[in-house]
Amino acid sequence: MSSVVFIEESVSKEQIRWGGHSSPDLLVVGKSYEVERIEVHSCHTRVYLVGIKGYFNSVWFEDKDGAIEKAINNWGRRA
Repeated sequence: MSSVVFIEESVSKEQIRWGGHSSPDLLVVGKSYEVERIEVHSCHTRVYLVGIKGYFNSVWFEDKDGAIEKAINNWGRRA
């Protein structure tokens, strides 16, 4: 399973609202989280975390295993 580290210390209300993302208030800066799934859209990518309700913007994380980058690259190759 892939993991990401939450790195964004200050997420604005606009960032949360823009993609309909969940508020990262329950996430801890510097903590590693397991990725349940990644959902790529044309202007943003949602990251779903194991055991945490909602979804979060991929730019708020360090992509430890390259899973986010791989999902984005695969999305760009779709027919």
